[in-house]
Amino acid sequence: MSLRVLLLLLISSISMACPIDLSAQWKAQVMGSLGYSIVDLEEWAGREPMDWNETLSGFNLRGSYAIYDNVEVGLEYGYNYLFWYQIRLPFGEQTITRIRDVDATYLMAVSRFGLSERFFVEAGLGSYFFAEFSSFAFMTAVGYTIDLGEKFSIPVMLRSDFTSDVTGLALNAGLRYNLDLQ
Repeated sequence: MSLRVLLLLLISSISMACPIDLSAQWKAQVMGSLGYSIVDLEEWAGREPMDWNETLSGFNLRGSYAIYDNVEVGLEYGYNYLFWYQIRLPFGEQTITRIRDVDATYLMAVSRFGLSERFFVEAGLGSYFFAEFSSFAFMTAVGYTIDLGEKFSIPVMLRSDFTSDVTGLALNAGLRYNLDLQ
């Protein structure tokens, strides 16, 4: 069974376990990320890299709804530029230099648990889609919300994304909108 099929089954299971109430508190969120990727570059590149940078940057879009007072479930789509490296490769009698950029899009089912009026923790399961392969992923985060009125807020969080090959640690900040369909 492919990873995409497993992800679809996971999202479907969450949807059935959490019935959608159209009067619920619906949220839309956009976030930006800046952080650091933890990766074994020699294993990833297949040889010792000449140069590299493991700075992570990205963004994500999320739609979620409250199933209880302090519990939300949702779906998140994002993009992360994870790192780059430079290697030398033999090419006939010459040696050529190549720079490789590593990035991925991802899709995750996410949950947010409010610890207090401002503090929260998050967890997510999904998949990262790299250029040549996909990888199971999970996410954890801890954050703080700054209210900007009744409809808008700024979530700020420290987030870790884990895949089979790369771990990303990032500070995320963005804008969250309460759709409130009641």
